[in-house]
Amino acid sequence: MDTFLDTLKQVEEFAAENTVALHCPVAGVELNFKPLTVEQTKLMLKSQIDTSSDVVESGVTLANTYNDIVLQNCIEGKETANGLSNIDKEVVLFGLRYATDTKYTVEDKKVDLNVVNENIKTLKPDKKVISASKTLKFKTGNIVVETSLPTIAKDTAYNKAVLRKVKSKKINDIVIEIYIAEACKYINKITVNDTDINFNDAANVDNLVNALQKLPSSVLNAVSSYITNVKNYRNSLFTVENQLVELNSEFFSSI
Repeated sequence: MDTFLDTLKQVEEFAAENTVALHCPVAGVELNFKPLTVEQTKLMLKSQIDTSSDVVESGVTLANTYNDIVLQNCIEGKETANGLSNIDKEVVLFGLRYATDTKYTVEDKKVDLNVVNENIKTLKPDKKVISASKTLKFKTGNIVVETSLPTIAKDTAYNKAVLRKVKSKKINDIVIEIYIAEACKYINKITVNDTDINFNDAANVDNLVNALQKLPSSVLNAVSSYITNVKNYRNSLFTVENQLVELNSEFFSSI
């Protein structure tokens, strides 16, 4: 038993010594990560090919699996990783896959992952991608919507809130709930006249989701507009010859 434990320790030490340095374009820093393990790859594939009837739960669980992998593999620690944006999270996952194998084929077509790797190094996000603010005017006052990229910590908090609701609601209601929760992730703060609503309060996620649903629809429109800018930048990183590289089961199973 001691010999086996020693072997496991040596394996862990080997992974810690052979780190991958990855550039995070939003944070503007280079961080070090342990390579993807077979177990982590298996978890990603398991979540994506889950044959259970609850597709929603499988999807949200997968998102949290991605988050956990970045936290576990970050040499600089979980606190640093938790502060990374959702875009940098995808960059890290891509980088770990790219470090394992630079080759990728989709429908018999070879995709040059070197292009994505170069995009990550050279394409910097505009200020409107990092954060934005919009003032909506009404008869009795204003609503200021402040948006910003969600961190891994915030993403996980809202995902957990969705999972709590999955078992108690019908699928149509859950899809709407996810849409609202996803929008909440991108909201930093909403100010209604002189009242601030802090959407970074992880302990109050359920109430924040409910609060957004009671605000005028123009608030959600402002958030959706910001999310469109974010996705456009995100897609520019992962596009090769007009083909978007999706970080799905096919991408990770081809290692």
